[in-house]
Amino acid sequence: MIWRALLLCLWASAAAAQTKVPAPEFLVKATFEERLARVFSEACPGFEFDHASYDRHFLAILGKMSDRGVRSRPWPYASIPDERFEPYVQGFVEKYDFGLESTESEMCAAAAAEHEWRTPLGQLLRKAG
Repeated sequence: MIWRALLLCLWASAAAAQTKVPAPEFLVKATFEERLARVFSEACPGFEFDHASYDRHFLAILGKMSDRGVRSRPWPYASIPDERFEPYVQGFVEKYDFGLESTESEMCAAAAAEHEWRTPLGQLLRKAG
């Protein structure tokens, strides 16, 4: 009996996963910004991840979903494959002219610039201390 229930749950999970749709581009971009802000907060001593700003960031995402008639429960989107982030990575690399020889201090300078310009990514960072 327990095996039957387990198989039924697994089948339902697999069916639910198959019905998920690819994430819209605004969600891919917002996820990239959030992930990069977290990297900067770990790598750059002068910055911390701003959780309050992230909450506002995420509420904006939910608002865009609501505008499209999408409810956040259950989450309708499949996991974002890494290749969807490539245009944003490439754009960031080009924006700051990073290359193989770029240093961590150059990356942290980019974080400082994003913070100063109050870009969506920069708004997810706050000065440490």
